[in-house]
Amino acid sequence: MNASTVNTANISYAKDHFSDLIARVKSGHTITILDRRRPVARLTPIAPESGEDWVRDLVRRGVLSEPREPLGRDALERIPLPRPRKGADIVAALIADREDRV
Repeated sequence: MNASTVNTANISYAKDHFSDLIARVKSGHTITILDRRRPVARLTPIAPESGEDWVRDLVRRGVLSEPREPLGRDALERIPLPRPRKGADIVAALIADREDRV
């Protein structure tokens, strides 16, 4: 039985490879423990408890990565913003857009 490809393990395998099974649970998998092919227990990850814990959980599972540097005001100022054409009437464009949606 290979813990990297299955989500079940019999009791003797679980005893011999407990650390590997826990590593899989930490990465978000649920492992069902079998006794003579009957499910008897389940190893599941513990749900994050607070708002920021879910982000740390996603980082731990490899879904997100830690930022290389903090996002400061200067980083936001470097984002190019769309600029209206010279002489464009932004209010008229907004009103026309709203009228098109009605």
